[in-house]
Amino acid sequence: MNFFTRYFKDKQNEKYQLVLEREFNQNLKDKIYSIEKSAEEIGLELQREYQPIFNNNKENLSIFVRRDIDGDVDSHLTSKQAFCKEYRSELVISFKDPNIGTDEEDLYIPPILLWYYYGGYKKGNGTLYNSSVTELKNEVILTLENRLNGGK
Repeated sequence: MNFFTRYFKDKQNEKYQLVLEREFNQNLKDKIYSIEKSAEEIGLELQREYQPIFNNNKENLSIFVRRDIDGDVDSHLTSKQAFCKEYRSELVISFKDPNIGTDEEDLYIPPILLWYYYGGYKKGNGTLYNSSVTELKNEVILTLENRLNGGK
C-alpha cells in the first residue's frame, strides 16, 4: 500500500477523497476541472486583494494552480491530462523576495493538493480535494493571514 492510499484511507482525513482507478470517468474529470478552475479563480481574487499588503512588506504574492506530471511542471498541462499517471495539480501560494531575484528562492507555503493520480506499478488511484470551494478559499485566507501576522 503506497503512502497516498494509507494516508487518505484514514477516516479522519475527510478533506481528501481516495478514488480507485476503476472509478475514473468523465464525471470525475469534470469534477477535477471544476476544482482546478475554482482554485484558479480563488487565487486570482485573493492575489488581487492581498498583493498590495504583501508589497508593503517587500514580498511579491503569487497564488496559482501548478500542474505537473511526475514532477515535471508544464504550463501547457490542463485537467484534460488528469488521467495521465503521476499528474498532479496544486494551489500554490508563493512569496518572492524581490531582493533575491531568482525563482528557486521563492518562499513557498506547502501547496494545497487538488488532484493527484498515483499510477502505481499495476494499479493506481487518485486523490481528490473533497472540501467545498468556500473551505478552500478559507484555507488560503488563513494561510495569508498567518503569514501577515508573522507565521510561516
